Amino acid sequence: MKIVIFIKEVPDTKIPIIYNELAQKVKEDWNVYMLNPYDRAAVEKAIEIKKKIPETKITIVHLGQSSGERWIRECFAYGCDEGVRIWDEDLSDIKTYGKAFIFARMAKILGFDLILTGVKSQDTGNNQIGTLLAFHLNVPCINSAISIDIGIEKRVQVTKRLVQGYSERIEASIPLVVTISEIDSKGRQYNFYSKLFETVEKKITCYELSDLGLSKSMILNKDSYLSYGPLRFPKPRLKYIAPPDSSLPAHLRIKKLIEGKIKSREGKINIGSEDYLVEQLFQVLLKEGWLDHLHKNKKSLEL
Repeated sequence: MKIVIFIKEVPDTKIPIIYNELAQKVKEDWNVYMLNPYDRAAVEKAIEIKKKIPETKITIVHLGQSSGERWIRECFAYGCDEGVRIWDEDLSDIKTYGKAFIFARMAKILGFDLILTGVKSQDTGNNQIGTLLAFHLNVPCINSAISIDIGIEKRVQVTKRLVQGYSERIEASIPLVVTISEIDSKGRQYNFYSKLFETVEKKITCYELSDLGLSKSMILNKDSYLSYGPLRFPKPRLKYIAPPDSSLPAHLRIKKLIEGKIKSREGKINIGSEDYLVEQLFQVLLKEGWLDHLHKNKKSLEL
């Protein structure tokens, strides 16, 4: 079993943030960093799997400068086997989609059965990396997992967190991407600090973009695939309701008002070629106003 885990460092929320009044921004150079708790939980889940399947190989991948190697060594102390760091000076302004593209290329080079990562980053709340990774690798993805178990013939059994306290049990085959949402540690049964000292001399391989066969332009192109319009709420469709006859009893007047607000839903089935169906869908979105944010000049869009 080959497990690849992608980790990230985030500001330690227990340390007060220093705000620069003159610059009107946070002093990021003064931040104290820590391993993203959700990523640490992913490491712990991988270690649990390794205890059941001793031949499991766990590789940690971190995208960042050399200072981030301490988080890889921390994972070594937990029981992980290999560490890889990716960094290039052109990666300072990279976004989520570009990160996922780089991680996917790295995963293909390393080879994997199971990819684990935190469901989101504690500093940005971004929960896209797992889904985007699975998209680039063309493998299934299970989000918000709270437990993982390996069954017969390496079938992965995942318990997924749902809303309102519910959970769902899912079984999937490898290769697979799973994001972890459970960050409550059950306590580590090993001498962490002594093992941390033993990892000081352990080799960590560093890759640049050229080593992965990538360039900055390729990453920027991938980042440009994701674009967001302004946040807006659907416009209510007002409907005139004639006041009921005042001579009617009160309960009948209320009934008339309620009936005026209820409208049965209507559906339409379009049958035709792919181009025809795409055009019909586009016209519906255009008519409903969902594409207004794409062009300032709505008339040019209609043309």
